[in-house]
Amino acid sequence: MKSLRKLLLMSLVLGLLGITLFGCADSGSPSTPANLTMRVNLLTATDGTLSPTGQEGEYVLVLKDVLPDALWYTDRPARESGEETVEYFVSAWPTSYGQVDPNAVMTFYLPQSETTEGIFVRVKDPEYNSNTGTLSFQATMLNSTLNEKPESILAFENPVMSVLNNVSEQNEMSSFAQYCETATLEPTATEGVYILSLDELDEEVFWTDNAPGHRSQIGGVDFFVEQWDKQFVDSPPNASIHGTTDNGEFGLYLLTITDPKHDKEHNRVEYTATLLGEEAGSLSRLDSTMLFIDAGACSSGKQKTVTITNQQGSSATVNINFAADSEITSKDLGFCQGSDLNCSFTLDAKASKTIPNPDYKYLNFTLAFNAPVGCGSTKTEVTVNNPKWYDTMDVSVVDGFNEKIQINANGTQLGPPNGKLGNQKVFGVYPYGCDGCASVLNPPCGDAGQGECKGGTQYNPDVKCHYQMNQNSGTIELILLS
Repeated sequence: MKSLRKLLLMSLVLGLLGITLFGCADSGSPSTPANLTMRVNLLTATDGTLSPTGQEGEYVLVLKDVLPDALWYTDRPARESGEETVEYFVSAWPTSYGQVDPNAVMTFYLPQSETTEGIFVRVKDPEYNSNTGTLSFQATMLNSTLNEKPESILAFENPVMSVLNNVSEQNEMSSFAQYCETATLEPTATEGVYILSLDELDEEVFWTDNAPGHRSQIGGVDFFVEQWDKQFVDSPPNASIHGTTDNGEFGLYLLTITDPKHDKEHNRVEYTATLLGEEAGSLSRLDSTMLFIDAGACSSGKQKTVTITNQQGSSATVNINFAADSEITSKDLGFCQGSDLNCSFTLDAKASKTIPNPDYKYLNFTLAFNAPVGCGSTKTEVTVNNPKWYDTMDVSVVDGFNEKIQINANGTQLGPPNGKLGNQKVFGVYPYGCDGCASVLNPPCGDAGQGECKGGTQYNPDVKCHYQMNQNSGTIELILLS
């Protein structure tokens, strides 16, 4: 989520600047509970705080001077939109979300660092005081653009919060966010149809699971556009887009969008769009703009395998740590002994072992040879058959170095590292202590200074630290070199 650091610097102060809502009419009343479970609700406020409770990842999220009306639109395939009071939004919480706490994405401005940040949280137990205009939640941090989880009260300004609708556990879905500097909505020759243009586009798209899912990830615009028909095979998505209008107001459109076209040369994406509800006001350009797209299905069609190879003249110990969301874990590897998420096995000299995955399930793990996964070891970090975005992989000496490891991915070579130091120009390798690739953020095992990192910036290094694999099939080979 780090790439969303510049998501939206909204220069509005509620009560001083107006809010202009486009394409929104109240097409469903609060007395229609059947619509509530499908709604994406938008909340705006002047400022707020995020306060740790003392339990890992748990916070009290408070929005202050909340706009008394919450805007909403329905998840596809319904095409409804409107507004409701925050008081009703809170009172209808049990009907809207049942026993499953929903996920939410919120962007806000941090005056102390003069940056805009974003958090992805699971929220519950809303409490609203209409006299003070204060709305609070119990929140679990799932991801954020912050360098580290707040350990003291974090005060912020101008929050915009999207509370996502829940989906069934058997029907995993994700919502998507795109940022651009400028957006326009121009009418076409067909009545009611527009071209939505996102210019000066951030080349990364952020996805977040709808509850009960909890995953989030960053992917490229190209892949997002390529996967569009798979994500939205049954019906096009609804979306909200908001930013600052020419006259300094906070502007918002509610839309249905389809047919994305990515113009790399001009750094632009265009969608065909129709307004949700009735048009209210003239169409306006938006600056510092966020497009939030409702839930799309997961359907990867990927068929990749992972092979582990030992090229050395003696046997090697392979240590694997699986991520909590990996659909393949230790229990699927009869030869790997340990707990569900951590196991090890011996790989003979000059031998290879393929991770069994006949159904091509999602596989997310970290591997080290001849040392535990941790400080002092060279690691490979791999996601394979990701149902939503690129499969990604890297060789990492962020925590230290003990072996030369190379990754071959359908002819693309990552690494090997030169050693603990001197990896500034090695493709696919995170240098020692450089957990931000081109920057030292918060490495757990020490660092050797900024000079060991890649050139450029964290999101645009001169030499990539990881590889995003576009192909739907192939073999990723993790090689312990001799």
